[in-house]
Amino acid sequence: MNGVLTVARKEIRQAVRNRWVLASTLLLAALALSLTFLGSAPTGTVGVRALDVVIVSLSSLTIFLIPLIALLISHDAIVGDMERGTMLLLLSYPVARWQVLLGKFLGHLAVLAFAT
Repeated sequence: MNGVLTVARKEIRQAVRNRWVLASTLLLAALALSLTFLGSAPTGTVGVRALDVVIVSLSSLTIFLIPLIALLISHDAIVGDMERGTMLLLLSYPVARWQVLLGKFLGHLAVLAFAT
């Protein structure tokens, strides 16, 4: 389990360094705020709407954006490591492949959870 946590910490540090976390957090925050405050603009009123309408709007936003952000982050995790040559180095350590995959998954899950 120590190897999984080490790989997860590496992925979190790498995602912060690549600024994926900051970009996705700012994107989600801007879209959520615009949905909350400007969602009722076509009706002639601008302001915070009822909670149920905001929740439905935010859930439809996350249905589309979260998978796209997850694809971008995971593509960089696997293909980026292969291009930089760090995947071969990582697999040469005494860590099983399932630990590497689980560590990458947990690290990116934490990054995505923070961004959301």
